[in-house]
Amino acid sequence: MNRETLNKLYERWLCPEGRMKRSLFLCNFFGTLGAAAVAQGIGIAVLMLLMVFLGVEDVQDASDYVDGLDSVLYVVFILLGVICVLPTILGFYSLVRTCMRRWHDIGHGDKSFLCFFVYIPVLLFMVLCVLSFMILIVAAISAAAIQMFGEDRNLTIAAMTALILLGGLGCYHAALLLYLCVRKSEMRDNAYGTLESRGRMMPEIRTRPAESISLIRAFLRVKGRLNRKRFVFGILLAGFLGLPVQLILMGFHVDETGWGAAVTMILAMLLPIGLYMQRLQDVGKSPLWWAVPTGIACVVWVAFAGMDIFMLLALEEAPEPSWAEVLCVAYMIFYYLYDTFLGTYLYFAPGDEGENAYGADPLVRVSDEACIDG
Repeated sequence: MNRETLNKLYERWLCPEGRMKRSLFLCNFFGTLGAAAVAQGIGIAVLMLLMVFLGVEDVQDASDYVDGLDSVLYVVFILLGVICVLPTILGFYSLVRTCMRRWHDIGHGDKSFLCFFVYIPVLLFMVLCVLSFMILIVAAISAAAIQMFGEDRNLTIAAMTALILLGGLGCYHAALLLYLCVRKSEMRDNAYGTLESRGRMMPEIRTRPAESISLIRAFLRVKGRLNRKRFVFGILLAGFLGLPVQLILMGFHVDETGWGAAVTMILAMLLPIGLYMQRLQDVGKSPLWWAVPTGIACVVWVAFAGMDIFMLLALEEAPEPSWAEVLCVAYMIFYYLYDTFLGTYLYFAPGDEGENAYGADPLVRVSDEACIDG
């Protein structure tokens, strides 16, 4: 598959530029949901057939079986599991792109989309996470929780917090989707495309990269600027390559200190360092917006040996956590939210037009009409 084919696939299914009319939006939205569900179902069915073939009866048996596998079969299991997740990731990107093109068709811009679809949900999610985290803390240290929920208190509390998070965010996003479905289109040309382009799957692209660079080069360099398309391709590649490698390394980790998880998580956080720094520079922001929080997160992982700090409240007879451990857990929760927020912002925010303090514009116009960069 050559670069031109990849670019066409991106523009058709993942590119957030252009417009999309209401009927096409509905077909794309529900079609993507159905396709992702079918693809993920096929992947899960393959895993279940493999488990049946190997004589594995339940999840616990599967966990014990995978732990006892040799290196080659373990890698195969991990790769099959990752393949099951890929349709969900690609489906999510496609759904977000569909919503943004419909948002453009209504006549709204990128900043308002970020506000309603990213900033407000992230703030709402942070508030709900703080509430859920307080519930978990009280449940973990309260004797009344044992009497109220019995031996299964952790499972019950986890279900309650999940309902709080999913319920709050679900209602908010359902309202936004309803707005996209009922609001009429702007019946004239706007900055995101012509009126005729709203009925086509292929968006109207008005800018192209000024120079041809490979994704490997984009990963390695930290100076200069990077447009949205290459950033998205790089993040997808980092996720596809990093997730199975991380799971494989954690599976080969033989001791119980947690250092294997810490090292692999640090590698996963630092892998896209070049992508984040160049993309921040493209929108005129300092790379320190990503470097400083990520550096602190790496220190936290090293200091507390990875995932062990997250298991403190999940153990039935866990010792009471220290204030340092609680603060580190809170910071890591904040970091994951911040990283999600920043990555989403960099995915949608257009770069500075023309040259800025970090270098020349990575895109050139191919049309004289008003447009946004890609």
